[in-house]
Amino acid sequence: MFYIAIEDVAANALIQALSKNEKKRFLTYMTIEAYGNRVVEKLNEENKKAILIFSRNRTAALYRNYSHFFEPYEENGQRGIRLREGITLENLIIAFQGYLALDLLKAFMDVSVEDSEVA
Repeated sequence: MFYIAIEDVAANALIQALSKNEKKRFLTYMTIEAYGNRVVEKLNEENKKAILIFSRNRTAALYRNYSHFFEPYEENGQRGIRLREGITLENLIIAFQGYLALDLLKAFMDVSVEDSEVA
């Protein structure tokens, strides 16, 4: 069973976004949640159980525990998570992918954040 926290989903969604467009430093909460749901679906297809751990408390903890990486932001009326200036793709990969189980890492990499974008 995989328990997937918002910080892992947000970081891996931003890793994907940055790897395709280095100026893409903001994702809406809706996009992050949709991406996380697609990761869970991918794992379920492979007979691996997973649960997203998203809540206001977990989101507050994300900003408290990873404030040097992320900040809350609003763009075009949409609230979400923005990567702080100076944080690079490599910084995110080192901090958020090195400890993941291989099946979870593969699911994060196989699911496209672009397909999870919410208009």
